[in-house]
Amino acid sequence: MKYMLLGLIVCCSFHINGLAQNQLNILNGYKIVLLPYQYDEVTNLVEARFKQTGLKVYRLETAIQQDYDFKQDPGLAIVCNLEKSIQHPHTAIRIQLVNAKEQILYEFVGDTKLKNTVGKNLKEDELWVAAQLMKPVEMFQHRFDVRYSLRKQSLSATIKVEQTGETEQSLKNYFSNNKLDPIEGIYASEENSRLPMYKLGIKKYNNVYKAIIIKSDIAHWQPGEVKAIFEPSRKINFYNVKWYMGNKSMQYTFANLEDQIGFYVAFKKVGSDKQSISRFKKLYPVENIQPDTRVRKKAHSSGSGFFIHKDGLIATNHHVVGNSNKISVKVLRTTGVVTYAAVRVTSDPQHDVSILKITDTKFRPLDDLPYRLENYVEIGEPVYTIGYPLNSVMGQNYKVTDGIISAATGAQDDLRFYQISVPLQPGNSGGALFNKMGNVIGITTAKLDQKSVGIPIENVNYALKINYLQQLMEDGLSGPVKFKTGDILREKNLQNQVKVLKSFVCLIEAY
Repeated sequence: MKYMLLGLIVCCSFHINGLAQNQLNILNGYKIVLLPYQYDEVTNLVEARFKQTGLKVYRLETAIQQDYDFKQDPGLAIVCNLEKSIQHPHTAIRIQLVNAKEQILYEFVGDTKLKNTVGKNLKEDELWVAAQLMKPVEMFQHRFDVRYSLRKQSLSATIKVEQTGETEQSLKNYFSNNKLDPIEGIYASEENSRLPMYKLGIKKYNNVYKAIIIKSDIAHWQPGEVKAIFEPSRKINFYNVKWYMGNKSMQYTFANLEDQIGFYVAFKKVGSDKQSISRFKKLYPVENIQPDTRVRKKAHSSGSGFFIHKDGLIATNHHVVGNSNKISVKVLRTTGVVTYAAVRVTSDPQHDVSILKITDTKFRPLDDLPYRLENYVEIGEPVYTIGYPLNSVMGQNYKVTDGIISAATGAQDDLRFYQISVPLQPGNSGGALFNKMGNVIGITTAKLDQKSVGIPIENVNYALKINYLQQLMEDGLSGPVKFKTGDILREKNLQNQVKVLKSFVCLIEAY
């Protein structure tokens, strides 16, 4: 989260802390619950129980940042972390509700020791424990009461940060008239970052660099306030950072300057030793890069592709890359389109599918993929693709076309393919076919050639079923590739899905 919160933890033993109904009244001092970013039956049950109380419930941190109450006061939110453990045959769960000051408001702990039969069905055991733990919540009805709230002594008001008096114009004047260190300049948080929107100016003060708020969508952060302090480390382009979170609580972390494109900051994930990465792109000043006038060899083949791992694994059609000696991949990053070198890792020519790997040293991992591979498809369901058709004529911007699943088989009832009404052109080959949930169900591969049929044909196109890619991943890669469970983009319409997915598809050129 954008401020220091702990969460909902699931552990073991059937003992429940604070079941008295009046102890739940402390939840009346809050309005929002943030649940773990996962989709399983236990979390679904917990979400349903909290929603019944009248509390607002979110799972995505990017969604909670748009909540009006949260923008006004992050102290109105609590985090619910779930933690499970198994000591055969028993399953245990602990649930903790923690506020912005890291105070544990409420704790539920339980296990299956009181259940008649255990150990035969793990999911059933987990749901049974979760249902027992959430029974007090079923009887609770939320009514906001400021007496229980951190608002009574406003969280943001109790934590003071330095006010520099700097404005965007004063910072630009400084940057334009002084010799700058590499990290100095104006930055903005990336759209797909887990942070809210921040526009910062980083300026050197003696031996440290202060990140100064220029603009923020968090109401209690004002222009001129110091958001973070960067101190150089012994390693070039790495900084020790004192970062003030959304609620102005402080966290020690580190940042890495990525050439001239921006920097990233690492934040410790609540309730674990893992870290999340948030990136900022550089807006000002921008290097004056001269246009590349070198004559380049023309690609003999081009097509589309999509990422199957954030570290640079890409799926496409085999006929797009064939046995080429050189492959380049163009990806839309926040700083613009970036070209990377890639190699073919494994191929299945019979089913026309290949997996590539970006080998370029300047490549930085993507955020977690917002989709999974989906095998369940129904005839008539809406689908779409994002690709790079006829890029030499239509340009190198991505294109979106949509349609439906027309049939469960391809030409002459070929079981390897779906027939789709999505318009395809040369260059769409290798692209992802997405369903309405934003998950990948196939690879756009071919269109029916009217010359071979002898009559005019429109919108008869084919997509390779995704299980052939899954089989190649299993047989041709050294280790398993895991996708997040659940339908991460299910609540977004087509336009908003495309805004997310455009950074996970690519133009492939083979030489």
